[in-house]
Amino acid sequence: MIFDSQRIAAQETAPINSYTEKHLKADSLVEWKHRPSVFPWLLTGELGPLDGKQGGNYGSVGLGYENISGDFKRPQEARRIQQYGLRAQGYRSLRKWRFYGEFAYQKLKRDSINFSNVARPYEGSPFITADSIGGNWKADQLKGMLQVAYPAVGRWSFATSLDYLTEQGSRGNDPRPIYRYLDMEISQSLSYQLGKQSRLTLRGGYRRLTETIETGQVSRNNSKLYSLRGYGTYDFVPVVSASRYNHGSAMKGGLLFMQQNEIDVWLLGGDVSFLAQDAEEGISEDPVTKVLSPLLVGGYDEMQFHAYGGYQRSKPSGGWSFNFDATLKDGKAFDPRFNGVNAERFLWNIVTQAAYWKPRANGGQWRLAYHTHTGYLNHYEFMTGTDWDALNFEQLLELDWRFGLRKSASVSVVPSMGYSFPLKDALSIARPTVISNLLEVPDHAIMSSSYLLAGMGTSVTFPVNKQWYRLTASYELRSTKNALQRNHAKISLNMVF
Repeated sequence: MIFDSQRIAAQETAPINSYTEKHLKADSLVEWKHRPSVFPWLLTGELGPLDGKQGGNYGSVGLGYENISGDFKRPQEARRIQQYGLRAQGYRSLRKWRFYGEFAYQKLKRDSINFSNVARPYEGSPFITADSIGGNWKADQLKGMLQVAYPAVGRWSFATSLDYLTEQGSRGNDPRPIYRYLDMEISQSLSYQLGKQSRLTLRGGYRRLTETIETGQVSRNNSKLYSLRGYGTYDFVPVVSASRYNHGSAMKGGLLFMQQNEIDVWLLGGDVSFLAQDAEEGISEDPVTKVLSPLLVGGYDEMQFHAYGGYQRSKPSGGWSFNFDATLKDGKAFDPRFNGVNAERFLWNIVTQAAYWKPRANGGQWRLAYHTHTGYLNHYEFMTGTDWDALNFEQLLELDWRFGLRKSASVSVVPSMGYSFPLKDALSIARPTVISNLLEVPDHAIMSSSYLLAGMGTSVTFPVNKQWYRLTASYELRSTKNALQRNHAKISLNMVF
């Protein structure tokens, strides 16, 4: 399974300097979707290539629908997820300023969620409120991102990035939980031009996370609520109404080296971040100061190390590339009831991609890419004696065949096939609880499963009255030998301007 990592974007198009403005407009959505290939400097968080030349200004707006369904899922994930909404993005250069922005609004429906009343149960902290009834959730999500690159001052250049995500969800059946989730991050990069073709960038950022969960306030009946405290430890109490407040912040710093010429691009970078989260509820009184304050349920601290890099060679006659992305996370959950760390989560992921492409007539192209993902996950808890791990290897072969049509229109067909299998898995629970059997045992079984991947994507880029449109559809299937499946289908229509 994909544990906790984003795949590196695939290289899909020829280098930008081999395109006319007409082809650039037609393929903008492809290029920006896979922007590390055609705009490799964007991987750094900066909005401009080393030589100061700009790609064409670009904008798009579109509608999309996505459906994920099936029983091949982790225990606290939805059996079915539907989301649809509006998305806009664009790049503009104004004199020596450069801007890139994204905006998206989505409606979400998540069906058959059990033992989770939070927005993201697998993001880190194990201090989660839940009930055994489960049900269907509806949510609204708003995402935005803005990057600004300032005019250079001598060899120095600066860029600022702001990411914003807010989401509110509710469940229609008792005890009718509601969550409000907010994730904001601001980062700054400072770059120094080492030479005509090389640059060193220092990056830093601050992230803020908050989530409020209310349970029972609009319920018609009194219910019993689970307060999960780790990977098996829990409280189970009747509740009329309850509130939980999760909040945390993270600091991040990193360094990147990039070298680029007309044909070659080298990237090598890394960053380190530290996240601290607290889960609080109710009101308690300090016995000494008599000050009222929220009661600490638990704290979660996580260190993350991230390294990435790649090489790309692009010519009008074709090109090839290799990218890698590696992440390591080490999280510890402090439980004030035991006055110590009771649960730990440790994971790492290594994602690689090798790609080769050749152009064809009329703006067409074929491209072959090989993806791998090696992922490890470990859950440990002292009280229940839980200790399980799963190490998996996934590989995927993808062929992208794009046919150029009249008037610069094009059709792409993208079949893919892959397989994932465990390299190692182990499960040990010395003192199992109800939650151990309901969550940890099936979670380990899913995370250590082997499965077959098969996918097919297609897209059509075409002009209508001098306006470019792109219609894209894709389907992916993950299937195990035990007949568990996960289906993922997407369709979108975008207008490029």
